[in-house]
Amino acid sequence: MVKCLAEGRDPRTTPASELAQGKPVTVDADADQDEGLRLMEEHRDRLPTDVVAHLGAQLPSLVRGVFYEGWDPHPTPAKFDRQEYLDRFSHEASLPTEDAEDIVRAVTRAVFLHIPPEQLEHVFDTLPHDLRSLVTPAA
Repeated sequence: MVKCLAEGRDPRTTPASELAQGKPVTVDADADQDEGLRLMEEHRDRLPTDVVAHLGAQLPSLVRGVFYEGWDPHPTPAKFDRQEYLDRFSHEASLPTEDAEDIVRAVTRAVFLHIPPEQLEHVFDTLPHDLRSLVTPAA
């Protein structure tokens, strides 16, 4: 969505195929279904409570339920830098460390198609710069 808007295009009428970049990341039909869930939890648990609530409100109902499953809004958000985030994600998702960044970017590209830019800006404003650059697609 950010790239679409940066190019002056309408995200409601611009096909994702015209904006896609990089190698697509897919999950095998036999893959562990928890892989995507772990990625959502990684992002969710890094954000302040009010940002999680606003972000979750933008998700479709079915995804919203999964997004909030197991969430405890009371702890302070986890603090870690870019490499710690990628290491933790690859460990918890049982992925090779070298694949973690591509998978994080693929999932966040999909999120950009469904969340208003204003909401994403609010979320990204809470992230340290090195994490923000990881989840913000290049314009």
